[in-house]
Amino acid sequence: MAGADLDAPRLQSRLRQIEARLGTGRIGVGVRDLSTGQTILLNGNKRFPMQSTFKMPLAVAVLALVDRGQLSLDRRITITSKDLSVPFSRINDDFKGQPRAYTVRELLNLSAGESDNTAADVLLRLVGGPAKVTQVLRSVGVQGLRIDRYEHVLQMNYTGLGPFRPAWSRESVLQTAISRVPKTRAQAALRAYLVDPRDTSTPQEAVVLLADLQAGRLLSAASTQLLLRIMTESRTGPDRLTAGLPKGWSLAHKTGTGRSVHGVEGTVNDMGVVTMPNGGRVAIVVFVAGARGPRSRIEKGIADVARAVVVSEMRRGTQAGR
Repeated sequence: MAGADLDAPRLQSRLRQIEARLGTGRIGVGVRDLSTGQTILLNGNKRFPMQSTFKMPLAVAVLALVDRGQLSLDRRITITSKDLSVPFSRINDDFKGQPRAYTVRELLNLSAGESDNTAADVLLRLVGGPAKVTQVLRSVGVQGLRIDRYEHVLQMNYTGLGPFRPAWSRESVLQTAISRVPKTRAQAALRAYLVDPRDTSTPQEAVVLLADLQAGRLLSAASTQLLLRIMTESRTGPDRLTAGLPKGWSLAHKTGTGRSVHGVEGTVNDMGVVTMPNGGRVAIVVFVAGARGPRSRIEKGIADVARAVVVSEMRRGTQAGR
């Protein structure tokens, strides 16, 4: 599709319409055509909470250590009751009270593929903590985005709860605890979270991360292939970017979602690399913070961003063929 660019004015106009329809909260978008490098941004330099989209750069850090020979994908990590984090976690759901071992490969699949919070916290600790993860990311060229807290810390800050308690590893128990947080405290915690620079990224930083991953600039060929496969096989967020793509287009992505706080969705995110039937690729990042629900309405907006990109790519292909 050389010889034509994305229709930037048309796409920007469509993104502004989606932003206006959102009404409340903030939306940030990054779109980069990976064949030309052309990048289109909406609020691209503003910071947004990542929530579970951080598990993709976490996986990059883990695999960077694998590439250096400092970790093995076959290394087995024993998880006990003390290691359980906040839901969602299939590890938590499957835990029967006895220690259970998982390989690093399995933990990557659970964290980056299924968004398992316990798997993410175990990997964070395995690397050496958030600060060490950030150090490893900087060493491979990932700039800007921040990983500052374990999930069991961030989610307690987010919901206005105190320090994490092991009993809260069960969804029903955690939900009961959240329901008992006074409304004013819960709303204050959400407001603080939405302006906190920790655990955030800009759309521009995230779209560069995706482009560098796809291009093989961050990891070895084997590690790049593994992470992109995990992200492609992920079934989270079916009503977000995936819903805006035509049949035959594929998506390697990572979602991020915060809990609803009295009708406000703190975070509804999706970011990934779209591959078209002709082999062309485009990276798309959509971050939404502090928007009033229902969540389905916000997810439709994310899908509409993907639809707008599809239209632009199709128009570009038509122009290139003339």
